[in-house]
Formats: sequence, C-alpha cells, structure tokens
Amino acid sequence: MIIAIVSLSIALFGCGWLTLGQALRRREAEEKLELVLSLQEHALDVLETCYKNLVRVSSTPVLYDSAEVRTLLEAIKDSRDAVLVVASEISNEADKLVNENK
Repeated sequence: MIIAIVSLSIALFGCGWLTLGQALRRREAEEKLELVLSLQEHALDVLETCYKNLVRVSSTPVLYDSAEVRTLLEAIKDSRDAVLVVASEISNEADKLVNENK
C-alpha cells in the first residue's frame, strides 16, 4: 500500500514538473512572438513612411530630362517597389509565425 502511494506521488510530481516546464516554454515562446510582432509593426511603419516619400518623389514632374535624371527616377521607382516587396515578405513571415504558435 505504501509502495503504491509513493509510486503515485512520484508520478504526480513528475507530471506536475513536466506541465510546469511546458507552461514556461510556452510563455517564453509567446513573449518572443510578441517581440517579433512588435518589431514587425515598427519595421512596417518605417517602410510605409519610406514608401510614401518615394511615391511623392517619383510622381513629381521633372523639369530637366537628361539621362541622369531618368536613371535617378528609375532607381527611385525600383526602390519604391523594393519597399513593397520587403513589407510583403515581413508580413508573410509574421503571419506564418503567428499561425505556427496557435
């Protein structure tokens, strides 16, 4: 009888220990996810500001139509498109991370 009680007590303690460990790991993962999402939100805000500036600059008519100015405008438009691609990739990766932790 005592052996059964001791065995059950050890098993109960082991289950409690494992459950506590799992809860701590889950909490740590959730904290990391919150940090990543916060960083993602900040990065997207920065990219949005850059994108708005690039759109404003690229849509401004130029008075001097030289090859250098056209090259510069193309570089600005390419940068604008790159900002959209990066923002999209950040959003997609964050969405995957959120879905994995559900």
